[in-house]
Amino acid sequence: MISISLHKIYRLLCCAVLGLTLANLAAQVARYFLILDRRSAIYRLLNVNNEANIPTWYSTIALLVCVLLLALIATLKQQQNDRFTNHWRGLALLFLLLSLDEAASLHEKLNPFMRSLLNVDDNLLFLWVIPGSIFAGAIALFYWKFLMSLPSQMRNLILFSAALYLSGAIGLELLTGFAVLNISGLHQLLLALVVAIEELLEMLGILLFIRALLLYIGSQFPAVRIHFSQKD
Repeated sequence: MISISLHKIYRLLCCAVLGLTLANLAAQVARYFLILDRRSAIYRLLNVNNEANIPTWYSTIALLVCVLLLALIATLKQQQNDRFTNHWRGLALLFLLLSLDEAASLHEKLNPFMRSLLNVDDNLLFLWVIPGSIFAGAIALFYWKFLMSLPSQMRNLILFSAALYLSGAIGLELLTGFAVLNISGLHQLLLALVVAIEELLEMLGILLFIRALLLYIGSQFPAVRIHFSQKD
């Protein structure tokens, strides 16, 4: 039997999120006070607004952890002939796409298409938020009955994690798009803080979702040979 301490998992993931956030803020402060060049390797590795670096690597792995847990639940639900088995499979596929998007920034490829479709200025950023919001709303409607079927603790954790994630991924992303066109000089540090909060909300949302899935597996499938210990 494998013994896994939930407290240790949560502390490890929380420390990773906190460490990445603080490292990014330190890099931003050093950058805007001319201590660190934006082209330097350490800045590019720690900047949460960059791609193919440590924060991106962490977020991609965290999303893949969600995929594995969702796939496990879907498999167990299939054995029970549960009517929501396909919903769990759909969530696993959704998070697989999110991990791919996190690694390759696919959503940003929508910006040129949306500018052309809406015939707007090329300076407008983050237009992908429009189809992204529509997609999130459609998913919420489709999964509403599924959510209502879950235990109240699981449902509340999922809703709160989704609120955190979408607040960062869509809400603050939109604010960042407007701010980046109007902020310059040392005020760029304020913009960097907004971006840091945006990424922090996304990471916390995923972290909370992982916790919800672990608790759900531990409570709904006691026969699974993984022991979720509450001890340190």
